[in-house]
Amino acid sequence: MDINRVQLKGRLGKDPRHHIFDNGGQVAAFSMATSKRYKNKEGETLEKTMWHQVKVFGKTAEVVRDYLKKGHEVFVEGEVEYREWVDEKTGAKREGAEIIVKNLSLLTRTTREGENVSDVSDQNTPEFTTQDIPF
Repeated sequence: MDINRVQLKGRLGKDPRHHIFDNGGQVAAFSMATSKRYKNKEGETLEKTMWHQVKVFGKTAEVVRDYLKKGHEVFVEGEVEYREWVDEKTGAKREGAEIIVKNLSLLTRTTREGENVSDVSDQNTPEFTTQDIPF
């Protein structure tokens, strides 16, 4: 059995684009950055950022449209799909990889208007101490 599976956790580079097709289907697309840190031979800590093109279809595209904005953090699972196209400006053949999302988790809490509410505390969440844990 072949496997084509990708998991990414990162941040949106731009606000998502959303499109509704004539048949009622919909798609949302966004760029997503993931970064890794490493040390070079001199011991300096460096960071490398990779950019990924992401597409989401169906009802999940509505969620992306309504709740995600540039800078928001997400976790996506999906598969890599390669495609070719002709650049309209230069006429040159281009190719690239896209992540087609099967599962999406919003890691930045927002309102429908896109406002960040991650620093708002939940007044209904009870406080726990280590004495409350049964193990």
